[in-house]
Amino acid sequence: MIVWDFHSLLVMVQICFSFLLMDKGTDMRLCKHCKKAFIASRKRNEFCSQRCKKQFTVYKSREKERKQIR
Repeated sequence: MIVWDFHSLLVMVQICFSFLLMDKGTDMRLCKHCKKAFIASRKRNEFCSQRCKKQFTVYKSREKERKQIR
């Protein structure tokens, strides 16, 4: 038997939230760009919004260009 002994409600909520993020069966994900948690509307969503997706691709392409220049 596992006994959970939380010192505060905040710690308990953080642990439950972590379990939700780690479970592959849930729709809760971390955005690949801003690292905020969001509920995915589709299984393949990696970003919380179109804005984050666009910023991620811009930063990635700029980094690739910098590496090619060197």
